[in-house]
Amino acid sequence: MKKISYELKKHLDYILLFIFCLLVFSYIVIFMYTDIQAHLEQIVNINLNEVSYPPNLLYYFVVNLFSAFSSNKLLMYIVSITLLSSAVVAKYGISKKIISDLNERELFEHNKIILITFGLFFCFAIPDPYSFFVLKKMYLGKLVPIVWHNSTTIVLFPFSILLFWKQLKVFDLSHKTTIKEILIINILVILNILIKPAFIFTYIPVTFFFLLNRIKIDSIRRFILNLTPIFTGSLFLLIQYYLIYTLQKGSFQSETSGVVITTPFEALLLWIPIWFIPISFFLSLTLPIFSMFVFKEIIKYKPFTYSLALTIVGITISAFLMESGPRSYHGNFMWQNIICTFLLMLSTVSFLTPKFLNGNIKSKKTRLSLSLFFIHSLSGILYLIKIVVSSNYV
Repeated sequence: MKKISYELKKHLDYILLFIFCLLVFSYIVIFMYTDIQAHLEQIVNINLNEVSYPPNLLYYFVVNLFSAFSSNKLLMYIVSITLLSSAVVAKYGISKKIISDLNERELFEHNKIILITFGLFFCFAIPDPYSFFVLKKMYLGKLVPIVWHNSTTIVLFPFSILLFWKQLKVFDLSHKTTIKEILIINILVILNILIKPAFIFTYIPVTFFFLLNRIKIDSIRRFILNLTPIFTGSLFLLIQYYLIYTLQKGSFQSETSGVVITTPFEALLLWIPIWFIPISFFLSLTLPIFSMFVFKEIIKYKPFTYSLALTIVGITISAFLMESGPRSYHGNFMWQNIICTFLLMLSTVSFLTPKFLNGNIKSKKTRLSLSLFFIHSLSGILYLIKIVVSSNYV
């Protein structure tokens, strides 16, 4: 009995978060119409043989599998809510593990790491009067590290974070990569693409650039081995492109779509005016930007430089690429920004954790950083309240 009580106490944060997510997703499914319901309707159409599975089929297949391939919507809702809640808890758990591992030399209390991770979990773009009262938006037009309305992005999160973490270790020149590690990274790349290819758009070019540093110490054979996830990702993306845009497999629309190069931020301008873009980005990334200016050493912190590069490339992709046809207003080349923004916040918080918890809180720079972290976290709570009050996620 004592052992059970100890285990419950040890994992209380996971249990409470899971219950919280069940409530949030239940509310969203019952009272709002979002991508969650649209994806479930697509599964019903798949079961009726009206459409095929989309190339990023994993979420649809898993929900269908655990719904016994039925078209019972109640059962599908229960399965989907449980899966989404599990993915969010996994995102939290992996993040907590990364923060702990990156600060393994510091002996912080477990409860303090939990508090930091919960703060990170709720981090969101800082709201402003113009967005809130004029545009009536908190999410669209911002770079946010969390979403509650898109099932494939939610399920993608833990796999993208794991890929980031595993890949980060390969960049360490003192670390001799094993075949097992590279195999795991290749599998994570495939899983990312089969759920939603968004993060891999940024992963491939940025990771290739960072891996070039290993030429100094690796043999040709080992260097090529380290590049295999890049080859795997590129191959699977090409196959997906052919299936989506040439064969139109699993499309939600009957009309054809394509990919086009646009003028800068053409897709983003659907939601916010051009003069507001710099302000929107600054309010989205206030903590990382502030940290770069006041803690110069963060530029040499590999998790931060990697996530910053991913974020910059992600923003660049969303600035110049969008879909044509019926999906032109969907903003499907922006999803990677959500993952990358979270990774940037994660690496920033990991860097700041010793400063927050080592008793040096009297430092003005640390107090300001902690205040900004609190404001970002409070913004995420306000966003959830806004969703409930308005029954709208924008």
